[in-house]
Amino acid sequence: MLCRRCKEDKEETEFFPSRLKKRDYRCRDCCKTYAVAHRKDNEAVRKAGRERMRRWRANNPELCQAQDQEQSIKHRERRNAYARKYAKDNPGKKNAQLKAAKAVKDGILIPQPCEVCGGWGKRIEKHHDDYSKPLEVRWFCSTHHHRHHKCL
Repeated sequence: MLCRRCKEDKEETEFFPSRLKKRDYRCRDCCKTYAVAHRKDNEAVRKAGRERMRRWRANNPELCQAQDQEQSIKHRERRNAYARKYAKDNPGKKNAQLKAAKAVKDGILIPQPCEVCGGWGKRIEKHHDDYSKPLEVRWFCSTHHHRHHKCL
């Protein structure tokens, strides 16, 4: 069969069955290329996809948990390798993070609400402005901590 977009002669298995029924002879590769470009250029399509995924995750929490665990196991070694490399490349930062974590565990540092929103609901994280002072930390929720680093 001849793909009407790339004009290549391909086997019938190279076409989506639904496309063959509609006599829309575009091969799988051309369909995928079009879909990626369409999503990239159309914010409404991306927003609808994100909303559809949120609804699905809300309706299927047990499947989401199973998938998340599977992904966690699948990528664990890569994350661990990255963490080891980060610790080796940034000993001062890692040392400050470890000292601050120990201070929290020992009760020397007390977690505070987020400096921006005052929230406790999200994960509260420590932020070091100066890694040479490991016990001088600022407290942010994960969202505002990420935004703070993005603005630096």
